[in-house]
Amino acid sequence: MDDDTKFWLKMERCHINICFYKRQDIFPVMPVPFEALLPFGIIAAMFAVTGTGLSVVKYHANDKKMPRYNLDTWESQMMQRDKQLTGSIRGQTVYTSFPFFEVGSDISSFVSIYDAFH
Repeated sequence: MDDDTKFWLKMERCHINICFYKRQDIFPVMPVPFEALLPFGIIAAMFAVTGTGLSVVKYHANDKKMPRYNLDTWESQMMQRDKQLTGSIRGQTVYTSFPFFEVGSDISSFVSIYDAFH
């Protein structure tokens, strides 16, 4: 009797066709390629570092506030107004008119003049 016949006879004797008998030649085991795990880990770490770095830069460039999404026309106009008044699209002030304020001008050149006289 050959090995395969012995194996299948042993399988038939198992209770409810469940057998934990293993043979490497019939059920080969795929080895884990450990040499591929190191580059995979490095690539995954670089994705994590890059994503975290981009979110930190975006957070700090946005005056340490969460980014705004789905802006409508009113919010865009208010952001442009805040940029003109304070120099930042996220900055807000109660003073609605600076000295020498003109519509469409950038306030950064007038801030130094305002600071010089006050």
